[in-house]
Amino acid sequence: MKNDITVNEIKTITLAHLRNEEHFGFHTKIMQLIGENALSETFRSIATIYGRRYNALHDCLEMIRKSVYTAQLLAADNKRCKTFCGLRTVVEGCLLHFDPARQMAAIRVDNILRHYRAVVKKTRNEKTALLINLLQELRDTSTDDLQALGLMEWVDVLEADNQSYERIERLRISERAKLLAKNVQAARRALDIAYHALVKELDVHGVLNPEDRIFSALVNELNARIESVIWPIAQRRGMSARQKLMESLSDCASNEEAVSAG
Repeated sequence: MKNDITVNEIKTITLAHLRNEEHFGFHTKIMQLIGENALSETFRSIATIYGRRYNALHDCLEMIRKSVYTAQLLAADNKRCKTFCGLRTVVEGCLLHFDPARQMAAIRVDNILRHYRAVVKKTRNEKTALLINLLQELRDTSTDDLQALGLMEWVDVLEADNQSYERIERLRISERAKLLAKNVQAARRALDIAYHALVKELDVHGVLNPEDRIFSALVNELNARIESVIWPIAQRRGMSARQKLMESLSDCASNEEAVSAG
């Protein structure tokens, strides 16, 4: 990374260090910038290629967001929420049961369900974990009460619904990983090559036209966008380096203690 930048010199950035959202955000800023500037016919030609590759990466990312499993996940999530709400409704009805013993059983089950009443408002991942905990608690402490109320089938269905959601989520994650590993990475590399071609053309233009004010303004804007991304990267990598150093020092201290004890 260059620290001393001369006039009209473009700062360097290691695009491979950017996370996917940072990478796409950076190129979005560059797209906005080059759309406002056209220094030469060659620059415009390279910018056109850059724009196509930017759109290709955008399409890859959208493909992941609009996974074929998205609709299935929504349906599975709705199903388990309806089953949970149905179980709660039935238990609430049993609170008015004519049989005192069953009424007491309903009170005990309801006391457990009350701790999970907000589960349907949680995020999907939180919901999965909470339902697992609820099901375990019901089976561990309330089996007799559930059987007395005829609710074991409700619990079985709720567990099956939750497991169905988990299964679809695992498939989605697997699909997402494959897409990221192949399509997105390939699209990233292609876009980065086009970006470096743009920077190279700007360098050539700068050598041939050192007094071009439009060029100077463009480079200043480009460097500002690069700087906005370089700092978070440097911060993150610095934190990682410090963490590794602390772990190394900790290991050394442990080894010294072991030697002393020996």
